[in-house]
Amino acid sequence: MTSVRSRRAEETYRKLAAEFIERESDNTSLITVTSALFDGRARRCVIRVTVLPDSEQEKAIAFLNRRQGDFADFARSRVRSGAVPMFSFTLDLGEKNRQKIDALSQSS
Repeated sequence: MTSVRSRRAEETYRKLAAEFIERESDNTSLITVTSALFDGRARRCVIRVTVLPDSEQEKAIAFLNRRQGDFADFARSRVRSGAVPMFSFTLDLGEKNRQKIDALSQSS
């Protein structure tokens, strides 16, 4: 997959993941989709999220990974090409670290 096409597909899956989470979550936590990234051959797509409050992170990731098949069906129904990658969800630790650095720099 070309890089432009890959970036476009990643952005599509990021938006679809955000829509799916908004529809399916119970709103006990705020789950924000930060990115979608393909592996080298675009067979797998990792959806990165942040979760607030931090105490709900494990529950949110468990929920999302339990529902990854449902998300694949949701994505398949909205994407023109018939094939969708395998999905997994993970915390965006880079974003969490950036937020901590911002908080530290503002407090000093």
